[in-house]
Amino acid sequence: MSDESICLVRGSINIDEFYDLPTIVRPGQTISAFNFSKRLGGKGANQARAAARAGARVLLDAAVGQGVEGESVKKELCGPVKGVEDIGVPFDAGDEPEGGILGERIRVWDDGSTGKAIIQRAEDGENSIIILAGANASLPSKPYTPLIPQNTTHLLLANEIPLDETLAYLRAAASQQNVTTIYNPSPMPTSSELAAFPWNCVGWLIVNEGELGDIAKAVFSSSKEVKLDGEGEVNGAVRYLTNGKDKEDGKKTIEAASIVAKALHTALPRLSSFDDDDSETSTAAVVNIICTLGASGVLHVRRSSFTASQGKDEVNAKCLPAAKLLRPIRDTTGAGDCFMGYLAAGLMRLQRKDGAGCAEGEEEKFEGVLKRCLTACSICVENEGAQDSYPTMAQVETRLAKNPIS
Repeated sequence: MSDESICLVRGSINIDEFYDLPTIVRPGQTISAFNFSKRLGGKGANQARAAARAGARVLLDAAVGQGVEGESVKKELCGPVKGVEDIGVPFDAGDEPEGGILGERIRVWDDGSTGKAIIQRAEDGENSIIILAGANASLPSKPYTPLIPQNTTHLLLANEIPLDETLAYLRAAASQQNVTTIYNPSPMPTSSELAAFPWNCVGWLIVNEGELGDIAKAVFSSSKEVKLDGEGEVNGAVRYLTNGKDKEDGKKTIEAASIVAKALHTALPRLSSFDDDDSETSTAAVVNIICTLGASGVLHVRRSSFTASQGKDEVNAKCLPAAKLLRPIRDTTGAGDCFMGYLAAGLMRLQRKDGAGCAEGEEEKFEGVLKRCLTACSICVENEGAQDSYPTMAQVETRLAKNPIS
C-alpha cells in the first residue's frame, strides 16, 4: 500500500521453543529430545507479520524482555519484509510487499524476559505447551500519547495481553470515527468477562465455531433484555457448537454457526457494558462476524453498506469454501493469525480504493478479500512454522489464479 495509513496491532510477542520427543514427559521423568528449534511467535507478532506480508504498513505495540534476546527479537520483526522461499509458490524478487512492521512501540520490559512458549511434540502427534507471559503481561507506566495514532485506519487485537489493555484500546478506537477494530477473542475470556464486554466497540469479530458458541452461551445466558427470534433454534445451535461433536459434520456445523452468528450480529451491539455519557465513544451500530470453519471454509455475517444505503437492513450468513490444498498439511500453527493479518490488510486495501462510499460490487470485493485470506492460510498449513510459512500477496495471487475459490 502506497499511502501512509497503518494497521495498529496491540498484541503479544513470544519465542516458541519446540522440543521433539518420543513421548510427552511424565512427572519425575527425564527424557532426551531428538530435535530442538526456536521460532518467533505470539499472536500479535504473527498477525503483524501476516499483515505486512500482505502489503500493509503495521505498527506493532508490544513488549520484549531485556537484554540481547529482546533486542534481537525486535530487530528480526522490524527487518525488511521478504518473500518466503520453498512454499510451493514461485517467488521473484519483485514480488516483495510494500508493507512492513514499524517497531517504535515495541518497548523493553526491564523486569523479565520476552514471552515464551515451551512446546513438547511427541511422535504420536500429542503436544504439551507451557506458556510464560513474560513481557506480554507488562503494562506501560503511562498511556501512549496518542494512544491511537491519527493515521491508524485499522486496529487488530487478540487476548495474549492483559484484558485491561484490550479494553482500553477498543474504547480508544471507538472514540475515533475512522478506526476499524478487528478482534479475535483468543485465548477466550471467562464467561463473566464475555458477558460484560464492550461489544459495541468491536467492528469485526473473528472466531472459530467453538469460540462463536462460547460467546453466545455467555452473553445470551447473562442477559434478560435480549429477545431472540427463534430462541429455541438458537439455543440448540449454541449447544451443538459448545458440546463438542462425536463425528464431524461440516454441513451441520455450518448451519449451527449461521444461526448463532446471525443472532449475535443483531444482539451484540445492545449487550455492551461500555456506558459513557459521551455518545461519540459508542459508535458501533453493528458487529460484523467472521467464523472460520477449518476445512469447511469461512462464514461471514455482516451488514452491507450498499444495502444499508438502499434502506435495507439485511442480515445474511454466507459461506465460502476453503481453498484447495496442493500439498499435505504439515503444520496448522499460526493459520488463524495468518487469516487475521490478511483480513486487516484486505480491509485496508478496500477502504483505500473505495473510501466510505457504497458500491454495488461491494459484496464481490469483500469476498475477494476472504478468498485471499483462505488462500494464504492454505499455503500456511502446507508448510512448517507460523511466520516462516506466511506468503506474500503476490504468492497468494499466483496460487489463487491457478486454484480459484468458487
